[in-house]
Amino acid sequence: MKRRSLNVLVICFMLVFITFIGVPKGTDESSEVKLRADEGELVWILLHHVKPDKRQQFEEFMDVMNQTFEDLIKEGKVNPEEAKAYKQMRFLIPTQANEDGSYTYVFLSDPWIEGVESRMVPWLRKKYSEEEVQKYIQMFRDSLMHPQVSYMSKQAKHKQ
Repeated sequence: MKRRSLNVLVICFMLVFITFIGVPKGTDESSEVKLRADEGELVWILLHHVKPDKRQQFEEFMDVMNQTFEDLIKEGKVNPEEAKAYKQMRFLIPTQANEDGSYTYVFLSDPWIEGVESRMVPWLRKKYSEEEVQKYIQMFRDSLMHPQVSYMSKQAKHKQ
């Protein structure tokens, strides 16, 4: 029991050390997942205006995409930069309808990683048959009230 308590204490110390002091020297910081772009880095913003009666369908599609990414990462079918890009992607769910009745779902690739595949069809094709891919793409398209909107933005200087 004392050994287990000592192990827990050591792990807690390491977590506190890394949290307050930073990543130890020699650690590969290029694989570190960031939750926000630094000044000057790009952020990709995608807006999906979903039909009011298709919200559940859209969210089911997103569950399929999330499971696909997670499975491909576990199976080693993505490189470290692709896995990092997926982990840095944020998905925001609307809290109310727009004036036209649609609901805007927001995706943020924050920060954007240059050269990493970002389209969903190639990812789906790594896991599913062409018939299944087309079914999922139709599921996605049928849920949209308006075409997808995409913006590439640059992180401005901000106070910390």
